[in-house]
Amino acid sequence: MDKSLQLIGRFTVIIFGYGCAVLAAGLLLNVLLLATIGFLPDIINDGFEYGFGAGLFVATPFMAIIVGYLAFWPALVLIACGEYFNKRDSLFYSLGGMISGIILFIAGFEPDVKNADEAMMLMSIAAAGITGGFVYWLVSGRWTNMVSGKETPETK
Repeated sequence: MDKSLQLIGRFTVIIFGYGCAVLAAGLLLNVLLLATIGFLPDIINDGFEYGFGAGLFVATPFMAIIVGYLAFWPALVLIACGEYFNKRDSLFYSLGGMISGIILFIAGFEPDVKNADEAMMLMSIAAAGITGGFVYWLVSGRWTNMVSGKETPETK
């Protein structure tokens, strides 16, 4: 009974960490999208008094829903590998998020002509993946596989 409650608690932490990572990646993509179209300096300088900053906070969860929908399967593979192989370092999750972002870009956009817009979009999605992976590590990746009882260098 105690082991099953630990596993349920770990699953809850994983879901919460994934939600936080998706929100962080969605916020970064939203800010980068606004900066790309040249709208972000107006928000920073005087946009909050006109309500544009509130639009940023409203649009971020919608961007996070899109990111969470698209990145679910690559993130599931990354989280499962991290749990199975007992990876607790931020580099694993950050690089895994970057690789997930690059895979999603290639699968979703099918770049055939190389131009500056596609390169900027690829870098933006890779940066969002790095951010999401790092936030996941901050929230729940540091305590990976604590309930399994495996011997690790930290527990010896």
